[in-house]
Amino acid sequence: AVVSTQSTWAPAACRKCVFPSFQAMKLESCSSCPSFNLVLTSDLTLPPDKPTFGMVTMEGGTLEAGSDVQIFAKVYTSENGILLMPKSLDLLPSDNPNPIPKPFVEGTVAVTFLSTVSHPIPLRAGQTVGKGKFFI
Repeated sequence: AVVSTQSTWAPAACRKCVFPSFQAMKLESCSSCPSFNLVLTSDLTLPPDKPTFGMVTMEGGTLEAGSDVQIFAKVYTSENGILLMPKSLDLLPSDNPNPIPKPFVEGTVAVTFLSTVSHPIPLRAGQTVGKGKFFI
């Protein structure tokens, strides 16, 4: 598998992001590998207090998986696997410390958003909504 990024990444050296099998996978936070902005692929309005799904890409990274390699996104979320809005827009690591695995579907990843305010939150295509990493 090849992950092409704007920064240098040696995946074979990182034991938190590369695993010999799906069964061996452990989700740990990693400070060695580069982070990528999660960018919304289409406009989305988040209603108050209702989980909403949206699709994101990882800005600055592209994938080329081999036939025997699965590549996932390690999406950093709240303790419940959700991106809490508008708090997540601050992009602070302390707001979303828990990595969860998300499979790529045609270069995009489905994430769950939750508005924590009493009014709808409009999000726009191309807007950065969180952080993630690749893991293999």
